[in-house]
Amino acid sequence: MQILVLSDIHGAADKIPRILHNHKHLDLVLIVGDLTQRGGESQARAVIEPFIDGGLTLCAVPGNMDTKGVLEYLQGRDISIHGSGRIVNGIGFFGVGGSNLTPFHTPFELNDMEIAACLEAGFDSVAACTRIVLVSHAPPFGTKLDRTYSGVHCGSKIVREYIKMKALTLCVCGHIHESRNQDMIGNTVCVNVGAVKDNKYCLVEIEKDSVKIIRRELA
Repeated sequence: MQILVLSDIHGAADKIPRILHNHKHLDLVLIVGDLTQRGGESQARAVIEPFIDGGLTLCAVPGNMDTKGVLEYLQGRDISIHGSGRIVNGIGFFGVGGSNLTPFHTPFELNDMEIAACLEAGFDSVAACTRIVLVSHAPPFGTKLDRTYSGVHCGSKIVREYIKMKALTLCVCGHIHESRNQDMIGNTVCVNVGAVKDNKYCLVEIEKDSVKIIRRELA
C-alpha cells in the first residue's frame, strides 16, 4: 500500500498540485494537520480540493493552527479521522488532531483527558484490524520527533503511552517542523513527516510484514 503523508501545510495550497504531479499511483493520502495558518473552511478547501478532484482516497486531522471551521469542513466532506477511524485496504487508520497544551494558546489545543478520549474513540473503530496506523498532529513525547530548536521535548505524553499500550504498526505526526525524523516506540515505527510549507513530506509503503518510510522534498 502506497501512502502520501503531508503535514503542516499552513496555507501553502500551491504546493499540493506540484506534489501530486510527482506521484501518480497512490492508495491513500493522509493529512496530519495544520492545513491552514489560523484559517477556516476556505483555506482548508483550497488544500483539500486537488485531492478530491483527483479522485484520491483521503483521511485528515486538523492541527493546532486550524480553527474549528477546518474540523467542521473535514467532517462535512467525510475526510476527518479526528476521534474516529477508517479501514482502507484492510489497514485501520485513526487519528487525533490539534495538539497538547502549548504556551501560545493556538486555536486547537486539547488537554490530556481530551486527547485520551479522542484516541480511544478512534481506536475502537479500527480495533479489529491486524495493522493499525495512528495519525496524530502532535508527536509522541520524548522522541526524535518532538524536540524544538532549543532542545525541549514538547510532544504528547498521552500519545506516547497510547502507542506503547496498543503496539500500533505506525504513527505519523508533524507539528514540530524542525524534528522531521524517524523513531521507534517498542515495535511501532514513528515518523514526523516534516512541513509541506518547507517543501517536505513523506511516502509510506506498508506491506504485509514491513513499513518503509521515504522522505521526499520539492525541488
